[in-house]
Amino acid sequence: MKNPQRTKRHHFVPECYLKPFEEEGQFYVLDIQKLRKGYNEFPKGSNASKICYLEDFYRLEFDEYMNNAKAGEDDLFIESKVLTQLEGKYGGLINRLIKDQVLSRKDCVDLCDFIIQLKLRNPYWLKNTIEENKNDWLDKLSGQLYEEKFKLDPRFAGMPDDYKELVYLLAVEERKADAKFSKKMHQFSLIERFATDSKRNEKFRRQIIDCVWQIYKCPPNGPFFITTDNPGVSIGHDNLLYNTKFIGGFIFYLPLSPQYCLTISDALKDHFYSSEQDSKQIFTVDIEGSHVIEVNDRVIQRINKLLIGMDDWYLKQIADNNRPK
Repeated sequence: MKNPQRTKRHHFVPECYLKPFEEEGQFYVLDIQKLRKGYNEFPKGSNASKICYLEDFYRLEFDEYMNNAKAGEDDLFIESKVLTQLEGKYGGLINRLIKDQVLSRKDCVDLCDFIIQLKLRNPYWLKNTIEENKNDWLDKLSGQLYEEKFKLDPRFAGMPDDYKELVYLLAVEERKADAKFSKKMHQFSLIERFATDSKRNEKFRRQIIDCVWQIYKCPPNGPFFITTDNPGVSIGHDNLLYNTKFIGGFIFYLPLSPQYCLTISDALKDHFYSSEQDSKQIFTVDIEGSHVIEVNDRVIQRINKLLIGMDDWYLKQIADNNRPK
């Protein structure tokens, strides 16, 4: 049941992630989308609570296709349960990651799941992955269901094949025509990965946690790391940028604060997840300002619209470089 008193602002980038970029409760944001359209945009002061949210973005609408036993009848199950579980752990995880430079096995799993969730919960994933691939996925998935339900289930053994084919095609087309089906797929994927023993997360955990984790540290006086309203980007061995890529040659950048950026690459592996070790060593690398700028240039390539940083001077330089000539 809907409760109008409960929050309608659903942050697709969690406040716990954005808070470390604040200085005295504030950071600066630059709307690069408006800038490129010709608007006279400049960095503006803001904070984690005021940006990167959509109203009712994760609110569930239950129907015959979206009735999940885990969610029960709680239409804010994703917002109040699925997302908050890892958000509540993030601050402690990052503190141990940066200061202690050692994480337990459970810490590694939690941080890995947070990274996966951070990417999947974002509207960028909904728009540029789910909506673009929905029809192909439906064709593939529906073909599998047709085999399982109609051909292997003895209850349908007496149904004529042309009837089976017709029902199958109608079901596929109905879902393709449903304007909300992509949103349902998006929400369902978040719920399915909610379980601690989620099999859907397992392959990502292995790929990510078996890699060596490094913390890039910027120079004391900057330039500093910036982030976006779709944090994290991968670069493949083909030198192309990806929203998510954790296999087949990659380096993943996730800015953690103005001073620190987590980097994960399968070029260096410690095989921690596959081992029986209890703790994972994290390595800190001091990098030069030019390398910070290189990382920032990559991070900003997969945004919705906002660049976020502590240094308004640096964002002004980016603004000037992106203004239409």
